[in-house]
Amino acid sequence: MGGRRSRTHVCRRCLPQALVHLCRTELLTTVGDSRLVPPVTIYRDNRRCTSSLPSCHVGSTTVPATSVSCSESPPLSEERNRIDGLVVEHPYDALVRSALHDEPLESFVLGCMALNVWSQFSMFHQDECRRRAEEIRTELIARLERAGHVRGYRRAHAILKTIDPGCANPAEAALLWLVRSICPFSVKTQAHIGVRGHHYYIDILIEDLHLIIEFDGVAKLGESRVELEQAKREWVLRDQNLRDAGWHVIRVSWPDYNDWEQLRIRLSRVLGPINPAPDCRFLWKLPTQRCDGPLRRFYSRNPRMGRKHADR
Repeated sequence: MGGRRSRTHVCRRCLPQALVHLCRTELLTTVGDSRLVPPVTIYRDNRRCTSSLPSCHVGSTTVPATSVSCSESPPLSEERNRIDGLVVEHPYDALVRSALHDEPLESFVLGCMALNVWSQFSMFHQDECRRRAEEIRTELIARLERAGHVRGYRRAHAILKTIDPGCANPAEAALLWLVRSICPFSVKTQAHIGVRGHHYYIDILIEDLHLIIEFDGVAKLGESRVELEQAKREWVLRDQNLRDAGWHVIRVSWPDYNDWEQLRIRLSRVLGPINPAPDCRFLWKLPTQRCDGPLRRFYSRNPRMGRKHADR
């Protein structure tokens, strides 16, 4: 990889070692969203090259094939990190670069997941976590401002302004992206509602409309028949309690993501004849196959953290 025109097939687990070897021989920095997720983009101030890595399987997860390409644009700042021997641009710069250049769905989901980790988000200590998240958001927007009003600036600003640390997984983040692209009202994630002695944490809550929007992932149903039946009973009770308290509950599941336009129309009808805020309009763009093809979908088999303790 990186040598003349020959191609070396490298397992994803060997990718860091392969890039480390290249780093030892010449100046190289991993940049952009590859600092956070594949595909891999590197920067060096001399020779340009493009290579590829084949698909591989790690446990039950399939990692799709990806490319290793050279960026003509240098990192956004002089700050560097070193991870597993790799020199990488600062993670905040990587997220800003993603917001500038990647598809809105991709960069919004990445931003939510990054903010969730960086803020050490916990639904039980939200004030402290969200305070950290806002400090990080301020720094992200400041880095965007220093990059100047380059191409993609308005979209990047809209993304960095609306990403939320309360999304527990990519599916919830994708749903929030869709809601924020059409809804001008205040939107909350992991909002607590107490009803009849039960404590519920809501995926997405729009208080002005008394509306709850939730993503139903496979992981929430459990992995056995007994767990499935129990989950169904809890779902029925949860929905009934919330509706009796005056909330309108909308549920979205994985099959809904097969048609983004139809799902957007469905949510728009629920929200009513309203216009999104001007900045939020920059969030919407129909995802391409490259962004949301069959190999890009992520399904988690782990139960959602805290859910079994929170919803009681």
